[in-house]
Amino acid sequence: MKHKIGDVVTIKSKEWYSKNKDKFGNVECGHVYFVRGMSKYCGVIAVIKDVDKGDELYSIDIDGYAYFWTDEMFEDAKDVTNEE
Repeated sequence: MKHKIGDVVTIKSKEWYSKNKDKFGNVECGHVYFVRGMSKYCGVIAVIKDVDKGDELYSIDIDGYAYFWTDEMFEDAKDVTNEE
């Protein structure tokens, strides 16, 4: 797992969702699905509120704990350590 409680993440883009969804509006992300209802959060910044290391799932602050999230559902963080 890449993230811990308190980490700021960005949900993958609408373009990613549109390109990868199946005919039911789902995208397989590891062992769970990014479902149609999650698409309203595409591109939105969120904070990790809970981590289930056993199942490798996250809860975030913006969805009222309605969904489980995985690393595959978040944009990769940009390395800003070299910026001046």
